[in-house]
Amino acid sequence: MYWIGQWELLHFKAAASPGKKYSAVLKERISDRTVEVDFGKPGFWHFEDITGLGLYSHFDHKSTVRRERFRDLYAKYVQSDMFTPGYFSYHFLW
Repeated sequence: MYWIGQWELLHFKAAASPGKKYSAVLKERISDRTVEVDFGKPGFWHFEDITGLGLYSHFDHKSTVRRERFRDLYAKYVQSDMFTPGYFSYHFLW
């Protein structure tokens, strides 16, 4: 988990981990150190891929009903002040 105030989102890239869709590349504001946060499970549908890469846009279902259900279920796990895998899935895939 990375505090949003201390880290900056640089870009997304394809995940090197075989069990994840993407990696969010973050840069620490103080030291310029970078880290990658993997998120998204390959083979699973999501509302819309808005990462800018579109590697998994063929899994977009664009069902607002499914999106609302997902967001209602997972909103309690997403912290608005932390970069986490759940944060990136919630905001960039759902």
